[in-house]
Amino acid sequence: MKILKIKNSNIIPFVNWLSNQKLSGKESRNRTRFIGLLVDRANEVQKERIAILEKYADRNDKGELNAENLPDGGKKYLFTDLIKQNEANKELEEYLKEEFVIDVLESNKNVINTVKSIVLDTEEEFSGIDAVQYNEWCSSFE
Repeated sequence: MKILKIKNSNIIPFVNWLSNQKLSGKESRNRTRFIGLLVDRANEVQKERIAILEKYADRNDKGELNAENLPDGGKKYLFTDLIKQNEANKELEEYLKEEFVIDVLESNKNVINTVKSIVLDTEEEFSGIDAVQYNEWCSSFE
């Protein structure tokens, strides 16, 4: 049995990129099914990221987290203790390096092969961090 491995750090950017691809027919349907395989893990990654940051972030006298609200509805957690910030970064980095494993079965083989073609055959141009992420996505399918 073959497996597909995607690092936790790549799941959310990959879902976002894949969602923005203009596809039709079978490719679009298989893309949607593949994203369905990743959505639960993407949500888990986001929740775990927040939990790690909240574990180490500063708190006020009432025990409430010190955080700034961001325009996108998220929060920027504040750290005045460099040691705690480094611990949070280390734990988060270790978690994001973990891989999500998808077994390639007869039931999902066609979906995975379609997405593989979408990724490997894209004509989109990448640079900087996007190029690094794209390379990792390709490596997952090769």
